[in-house]
Amino acid sequence: MFQNYLLRFLDPKLEKEFRSFLREHVAVFVRIGAISAVIGYVAVFLLFYDILLIRDHRVLWILEGSVTFGLGLFLSTLKRFRSTMVPLSIIVNTIAGLVAVYVGFAFIRNQHAILLTILIIISYYAFLVLRIRTLLAFVGTSTYLAAYQYVLLMDESLDSQNKVIYSFLIWFSEFFAVIAGYTLELTTRKLFLQAKTIDTQTKDLEKEKEKSDLLLRNIFPDEIANRLKNENSQISEYFSECSILFADIVGFTLLAARKTPKELAGLLDRFFSRLDELAERRGVEKIKTIGDAYMVASGIPIPCENHIQRIANLALDILEEVNTNEEFVREDLNIRIGIHSGPVVAGVIGRKNSFMIFGEMRSILPLVWNPTAFLERFT
Repeated sequence: MFQNYLLRFLDPKLEKEFRSFLREHVAVFVRIGAISAVIGYVAVFLLFYDILLIRDHRVLWILEGSVTFGLGLFLSTLKRFRSTMVPLSIIVNTIAGLVAVYVGFAFIRNQHAILLTILIIISYYAFLVLRIRTLLAFVGTSTYLAAYQYVLLMDESLDSQNKVIYSFLIWFSEFFAVIAGYTLELTTRKLFLQAKTIDTQTKDLEKEKEKSDLLLRNIFPDEIANRLKNENSQISEYFSECSILFADIVGFTLLAARKTPKELAGLLDRFFSRLDELAERRGVEKIKTIGDAYMVASGIPIPCENHIQRIANLALDILEEVNTNEEFVREDLNIRIGIHSGPVVAGVIGRKNSFMIFGEMRSILPLVWNPTAFLERFT
């Protein structure tokens, strides 16, 4: 996914996201660094004002520029200017190191241990706190460490042995800072990639869950779908009062004979989709569709007092739709509708869960639109 030795993701988009994430993460530390730099610059100016101006009037310009860069770095932590935060961090850190070398060599020449400690702190701040990219941090810190190395070698008051010791300490610390910064950036990139993967998987899981919930609600009424998700026991319930509507297409066999399978499936899909819209508008639950037969119920799974009114209004809506829809009129669709009210038992049965309705009322209902069969049963 990324080249370890370069510490760069192969995907440019992912690399851009990581850098944006890192800037967001270290913004507060950059603010602290910017404020510290400005305070340090001002303190140096105030403490050594007279001496600095006597020795070199250009120092005043350097300090003013340093303060300007420090304030600019602070402003770069704002979201609008955050793209400039990294280059300004490098500049301010490098200036801080160079100022420390200049002031330290000029005024605390015999206290190399103090100057060395200050430079190491500034260097480690670049690698471990500002989290500047390892290569860029190395270039910036090496600038003022090389400057220190130069003034160290030029210091005639220091013997050769101490020069070697201080040189070793400064570059060994730099080497350790590079290793620490490299390891920290590598670990951060791995954690970012892991978090990115987990976030993507979580979003994919949520999408699949939404699809599953949608499919569940397309098969079952909302109340039953919620119970299926939250209950492991069998779902069955007795309803003392409800209304059921059966509807089928008259002459469906002849219709199927003059249509190709694709045309027939498309017609049925549009027809039953429209019936689903009407049922939803009337607050009626669709139970199932088999072939050209359509079954809905009112008063289950949530009981209601006006179940008869709802189911009757739906029947009128279906008749109006069949008689006014241009496509259905052109296809000469005729519909038979039967309605019955009474008690039923409803529940989810079978391995492949299906919401079913049982009872005498359901058995009688298909006979309603077939007078001959109805008379044969009850005479």
